[in-house]
Amino acid sequence: SEVGGDYYDFLNYEDGTPLVVCGDATGHGMASGMLVSVTKSGLYSLEDCLPDVILSRINRTIKKVNVGMLRMSLLAMRLEASKIIWSAAAMPPVYIYRAATNIVEEYLYSELPLGAFRNQRYELHESAIRKGDIILILSDGLPEAPNAKGELFEYDRVKEMMRVYGSKGAEIVAHELELISKKWLGNQTTPDDITFVVMERTS
Repeated sequence: SEVGGDYYDFLNYEDGTPLVVCGDATGHGMASGMLVSVTKSGLYSLEDCLPDVILSRINRTIKKVNVGMLRMSLLAMRLEASKIIWSAAAMPPVYIYRAATNIVEEYLYSELPLGAFRNQRYELHESAIRKGDIILILSDGLPEAPNAKGELFEYDRVKEMMRVYGSKGAEIVAHELELISKKWLGNQTTPDDITFVVMERTS
């Protein structure tokens, strides 16, 4: 039970372009940990390619390994000079705080997780990013975390946290999300892994 199924990573292509990934394997334990290992190995073996191609290739790898009913939700995002490009497989929304307007945009796309169908295709999405904009990607651990009363944290509360603290920068957003998640859970052990990645364009 101590082996989690969440995964995040930062990779750099040969031209220096960063790729950030965040994912969530089915369940907990060694089987989920194995699926994360397969996913990570697949990512590190890929050449420079767009996120939709990345997901398609890792999906085929997972199908070849034959992990049974296990599935991998994954988001891959390429960070370019003035825009982000991403594809998602059964992941929560991408949240973008716009510094110019103090508005949080929510991007949700319904795609099947990796390991479902061999020839599944994944859509490619992109958005312009300007100075001060903040990007949040996360697993479903925080939005679906229950408090002592059994109430879920919910996605609307995540979005509101971004709106309230976005103007203070990515580090503060991450810090406040960590604090609120601990406060929400109280003395309970979280039933699922909680993972989030907060990024900001600073120039």
